[in-house]
Amino acid sequence: MRGADGEGPGRGDTGAADAPVARWQQWRPRTWGALALAALVLVGAGAYAVRAYTARQQLADNQQQLADACWGLLPRDHLRPHLPHDTAGRLVEYGTLLHPDQESGALLDCRLAWGGVSAEVRATAPLRPGPDAPDTVQPPDAAFPLALPANALGSADGDDDTAAAVLVVTCPNGLARRTGRSTDLQVRVSLPLARPGTPEEPDGPTRTEAARTAVAVADRIAVRQGCGGTPLGELRAAPTRPDASLCHWLDADALGLAGTWTSRPTGPYATRAGHCELRARPVPQRPGDIVAIEATSASGAWSRDIAEQQQGAALPHFTARATARCGGASTYHQVVVRTLDSAVVDRQPSREQLAEQRRLARTVLDRYVAAEGAWPDRSGCRGTRVLEEAP
Repeated sequence: MRGADGEGPGRGDTGAADAPVARWQQWRPRTWGALALAALVLVGAGAYAVRAYTARQQLADNQQQLADACWGLLPRDHLRPHLPHDTAGRLVEYGTLLHPDQESGALLDCRLAWGGVSAEVRATAPLRPGPDAPDTVQPPDAAFPLALPANALGSADGDDDTAAAVLVVTCPNGLARRTGRSTDLQVRVSLPLARPGTPEEPDGPTRTEAARTAVAVADRIAVRQGCGGTPLGELRAAPTRPDASLCHWLDADALGLAGTWTSRPTGPYATRAGHCELRARPVPQRPGDIVAIEATSASGAWSRDIAEQQQGAALPHFTARATARCGGASTYHQVVVRTLDSAVVDRQPSREQLAEQRRLARTVLDRYVAAEGAWPDRSGCRGTRVLEEAP
């Protein structure tokens, strides 16, 4: 009867209708999980694409900034590996070449930095050598890595993070400053060391890159300021060798010096400065004995620096000095005879020894300014005037 009144078929119909619902309930968790995973993948891919685009755009911006900074003279190939993808570069540029009405001690001061990495260029017209100026007497490891002409002076240095080069060239027409006029143009360039894994090495091409950049900046400024000198152009990458012929005149035998003496090789000839030196080997141990003889010349800003350096000398010495015009520039000649410090032997030199050392200083000076092939001769010095001798 239950079947006859339709109850059986009704239950059968209900069961048939419930089957798709059961299958839907089984399928739904898996489907939503897959959809959620797909959504996450799409979101992640989108975020990655955005980050990648942003990184590419930031790198492109940094590359363009590098190309434009410092008149576009920074070495791009060297600095490109340092460019970050996630940090904007910070550029600071000022100086009277960029802003003529600006109060500045620099013709150009440019610094481009990315976090802790930076490239720097500074150009000045010094009235006297500053603390970072090239020394007229340079150790071999500080030599400028390019073969400079005689009218330029350079040096190279650096630390654990950077390599730097300093270059000074002559501007015959002069460079105006608010406090005076200079015929010297000095450029200093500092670059980060090469990244590990790149072909460059800290002791080689990195310093060369700094030197080449300094040359490019100096030439650009010289043309822009009408310096009147000859551009340096492309210099060959070769270490500058000492020119021993500059000091052949400083001969121990010709001066009547007893014992063994060694000469310190001078740098290449430069119109700005020259230096020759003899040292006693081994060092004498008697009071008043001579331990070294030095002859130095400098013109322009460098001539103002010699006397002050001499005042700070530690060992006892006797000095003969002269002035001259060399190549049209005011020049200072100096010969120093250094003696053994009396504190070492606890005795003072005799009066006769002191008189002999004064005489020797003047003899060396006379020989120096007249010697063929010495710095005064090569520099065309004229009108030499000996100054009062000073102990």
